[in-house]
Amino acid sequence: RRPRPGYPQKGHLFIHKGIGSRNQFILKTEDVPRFSNWEGVEAVITHNWGISRIPVQSVDPKTGLVTLAGPTWHETLAELKAGVWLRFENTPKHTMKPGDWKFEPTTGSILYSPLTSEKPHTTTLEIPIIDHLITLKDSHKVTLRNLSFSHTKFNLPTNGRSWYQAESDLEGMVRVNNSQNITLENCLITGSGDYGLSLNEGCSQITVRGCEFFDLGAGGIRAGQMDRHPEGDPRTVKNVTITENLILSGGRIHPAGIGVLILNAHDCLVSHNTIRDLYYTGISVGWVWGAGFSPSQRNKILSNRIDQIGQDVLSDMAGIYTLGESPGTVIRGNVISNVRKARYGGWGIYFDEGSRWILVENNVAAYTEDSPFHIHYGGDNIVKNNLFAYGENAQMQFSNNSKIGPMLIEGNTFLWKSGKLFQSEPGEQVTFRKNTYWREEAPTEIQWVGGKLLPDWRSREPDALVKRPAMPNQRQLDFGPSFPRLLAKTPSQRLRQLPSSLQTFLPAPEPEIPAYADDFELAALGLPPSGLSHLFANESARASVTDEVAKSGKRSLKVVDGEGGEPWMPHLFFETDMRSGPLATEFWILQRANSHIVFEWRDTQPWYTTGPAVEINSLGQILVSGKQVGQVPLGNWFKVTVETSVGQQQWTLTVTPSAGNPLVSKHQVPSGFKKLTWVGFVSLGKPGSVFYLDDLKLPMR
Repeated sequence: RRPRPGYPQKGHLFIHKGIGSRNQFILKTEDVPRFSNWEGVEAVITHNWGISRIPVQSVDPKTGLVTLAGPTWHETLAELKAGVWLRFENTPKHTMKPGDWKFEPTTGSILYSPLTSEKPHTTTLEIPIIDHLITLKDSHKVTLRNLSFSHTKFNLPTNGRSWYQAESDLEGMVRVNNSQNITLENCLITGSGDYGLSLNEGCSQITVRGCEFFDLGAGGIRAGQMDRHPEGDPRTVKNVTITENLILSGGRIHPAGIGVLILNAHDCLVSHNTIRDLYYTGISVGWVWGAGFSPSQRNKILSNRIDQIGQDVLSDMAGIYTLGESPGTVIRGNVISNVRKARYGGWGIYFDEGSRWILVENNVAAYTEDSPFHIHYGGDNIVKNNLFAYGENAQMQFSNNSKIGPMLIEGNTFLWKSGKLFQSEPGEQVTFRKNTYWREEAPTEIQWVGGKLLPDWRSREPDALVKRPAMPNQRQLDFGPSFPRLLAKTPSQRLRQLPSSLQTFLPAPEPEIPAYADDFELAALGLPPSGLSHLFANESARASVTDEVAKSGKRSLKVVDGEGGEPWMPHLFFETDMRSGPLATEFWILQRANSHIVFEWRDTQPWYTTGPAVEINSLGQILVSGKQVGQVPLGNWFKVTVETSVGQQQWTLTVTPSAGNPLVSKHQVPSGFKKLTWVGFVSLGKPGSVFYLDDLKLPMR
């Protein structure tokens, strides 16, 4: 597989500003490529657990406004906001480097820039022209054995592609529909445009054994369908055996592709497979979010080796991932290692929303960037006799505790070098029994729930052991530098003759220190501002972009208070991470009668501490720490500027009316405020009160 030319050649660009649109965003003008022709260029935009790949419709180099040919899949979960990173692909031919190819839509030509070792008369170029090679439909008792399937295409729709999870809608190079007693054995599937194999509605008694899936556009095997049929419905996929396969180097076009994806399917066995080199999850089971009937029942995930997952490309993923209720499902004897995230969520075993009635035992999950074990609500699960080792940030995480039901964690070994045991702590409904804990650095200072030490923890787990564990299966597993290499062993001779798969997705860039600036001129009227988080009581008490009045231009942000909700709603804020140097924020306000505004800086890591804060009450009085420091007239614009420097003892407030002299006052920085991670507005006005904001800069250097 050869790459296409991209911009930038190395690394990524960041969206500078969102405008509340699912197909438009703003780049810094200095980041805009100066292409004379954008035809055929695609924007590849990374979201948390997937990407959007959408053709570029137009680019304005003067403003940095980029318009795409289609929308992303969700206004918040795939939001085009500041800090989201992207690249452009299929860029003009002058950006090509040796080894690149591109499609020229105006001429219908494919251009290839050869490597120095390649000559036109001795080099073979293979160009796939169809998207799959074989379909078995309404078939019975068919065996495909000792066959090689290679090279299928993926065609991007004219409005692009943006999918919500796991590339679950994509088909395979080999497709099986409504068929029974089908076997794929000792086959090679390589160079796909999407999944290698898809087992669709109505399939049963399917066996995939001893096959090799290599260099995949999406994932290896997708079994089941997204539709949820009633129990016993013949359309539901069932009785699938996936065993002794090698699934290597997936996600080369669609990075959220999964090694083995079990959607709505039951009585499936996934065992003794080696799965490695993916940008998302190794094995995923279940396709129902939260409570309710799920067809994914009695699936067995046994003795698989899963390695090199995530690779800093996507977030919210794991070696093994489950979703929804799954009675009778067993995850046993698997070895997971080297799971790395882009921004958050590089876990070993991950019970996502509503995962329930699952047994997890005798697994090894090690060398994960986040916790080897995580549950994002669910219950009635048993987690026993596992080794969870060397999580970088923590060893266990429990999210959304109010929705976590009873769960047993028993006989596990938690082994780590330093740092925390819990990323977020378990609720009382989680039972701990006979677990062994060993932190190599300061093992006697392990902190349990609420920062308590071992004597207090024993009231909850009286048989907890704090001791150095004996490593299980020491002859087979070496938990040292060579450990990951063991996962790649395969007897295949054919695989050794294949070239290395191209690393088509680059690791996520280091995050920019977020800043927010908006004059709302490009924002959508009547909608909340893009890039600002907001909490509203209801539609009548909210913030939205308006053209009723503006300080500059024609638009501003209107904040209306109302009945219902908490007294601090509406609530607008922006999260950042300013730890050093001078800091400042500024904005213009027009205040109407009965409105009451609080503007705060906060340090929310690890606890919530208020820093510089200014309050403007319904009388136009300016208050700091409850004391009046000035007065502003209602109905006129005025600018508020807050300035300090990290580590300084004083901060400066400047209030500048549209006409007249500025008011300057200095105040003490609260002692607990060490850095700026949150800046925002709270409305405390009477129902129906209104104020307007314009030309926000939150924060600026």
